[in-house]
Amino acid sequence: MASMASGPTHPFTCNTCQVAFRSSDLQRTHMQSDWHRYNLKRRVASLPPLTSEVFAEKVLANKASAAATAARASFEKVCSACQKTYFSENAYANHLGSQKHRQQLARMHMRDADDASSVMSSTFSLGEPLETASNVETASVASVATERDTDLAHITDGVQQANIADDDSSSRAPSAAADTDDMVEVLLNQCLF
Repeated sequence: MASMASGPTHPFTCNTCQVAFRSSDLQRTHMQSDWHRYNLKRRVASLPPLTSEVFAEKVLANKASAAATAARASFEKVCSACQKTYFSENAYANHLGSQKHRQQLARMHMRDADDASSVMSSTFSLGEPLETASNVETASVASVATERDTDLAHITDGVQQANIADDDSSSRAPSAAADTDDMVEVLLNQCLF
């Protein structure tokens, strides 16, 4: 803008910003500027006015800090172990240092280790010969078959005794207590098929 010199070539001035202007239009434009408004606030606070160069530097610094703040505001991190989302660096850093997060990580690693060990202990892997896998399968099928046959024999005996008791009860009319003594309890907590 204009310099500090006020003479016949610069008849219009701004006492707040301590500048002079050649025309009234330039002075009016200056009075509407952010620089003039900022210096008015400084004058109310009994502070000296800033030059236009210093004010421009402050504006650029303020824009840079606003951009940095906006970049921090766009922060978004997800903790996959805890299944939480954080929108500030500080909150995310605090979470990573928390005991609850460490415990959740330990649980997650244990689950991964359990899954890996169960896969590694499987008899049906691609690296083992078929004979070993079929021997293990035959042994397990045989043990299941004998257990199933034993359970089936118990159930069959119970049903036969119940049928015999029903035949006896139809020929005579015994008391209800006598019927319950002859019956065998059949557990149905296992599948019969």
